[in-house]
Amino acid sequence: MERGLKGLSKIQVDIQGDGIAILTLNYPEKRNVLSSFIMKELNDQIKRLYTMKEKVKVLIIRSEYPAFFSSGGDIKEWHSYSKSEAYDEGTSGSKIFSQIENSPFITIASISGTCLGGGSELALSCDLRICTEDAVFGQPEVILGNGPSWGGYYRLARTIGVSKAKEWILLGENYSAKQAEQCGYVHKVTRDTKELQKTTHRIARQLASNFQAAKVSKLILNQIEEEMVPTNVMVDALSASIFAETELSITRKKAFLDKRLNEVIVT
Repeated sequence: MERGLKGLSKIQVDIQGDGIAILTLNYPEKRNVLSSFIMKELNDQIKRLYTMKEKVKVLIIRSEYPAFFSSGGDIKEWHSYSKSEAYDEGTSGSKIFSQIENSPFITIASISGTCLGGGSELALSCDLRICTEDAVFGQPEVILGNGPSWGGYYRLARTIGVSKAKEWILLGENYSAKQAEQCGYVHKVTRDTKELQKTTHRIARQLASNFQAAKVSKLILNQIEEEMVPTNVMVDALSASIFAETELSITRKKAFLDKRLNEVIVT
């Protein structure tokens, strides 16, 4: 194994000899929260992987810790953003996830534990999603007084259909791995992290062996998706900014940070 891209402290990328790259989120103290700093690291690593497209055929995105894939955006940061700052963050994050979606390699999100909000949007930007049976998914942004800001609207609608996407986004509830598989969000569910790793690598090797055909097929399928539900960075930017500095958003995020969110929401 070549330790090709060491990156910064919270994201590591390993390049294997069989054309498989593994990007690992390693921010345990914040449950892999996608802060502005982490998003910059992610952007830098994806750009570097683009320069190695002759070597990389498959990219696996995973967490170093089984309890969480990613808990989503940094609520403390989003609580402090002005409308213009939120607009910029929505635009930036949308572009990063679009780079992953349209990357010249096949991408797999290998998920265990919680995968919520921005973490879910990261997973949705991948071509395939494989998870453990204890994984938990959701787009809880509405509970915090806002909506998805990094492609969640259109990628979720493409993946599970508009009707089901409305349920996920408007209610902000969590869903089990079984529920996510039933609606088409995830492709395979495994018993535990050991089986997850084994299954993910088996599928990655299969994809790498068929890479030339798989790569072209991905481009075609992405174009079909784009025609069905277009990518729209403006949707992400406006979703981020329109909710910023509103009374509901400020109140809910403050309650979350004070660990009393359950006191102010209706369940």
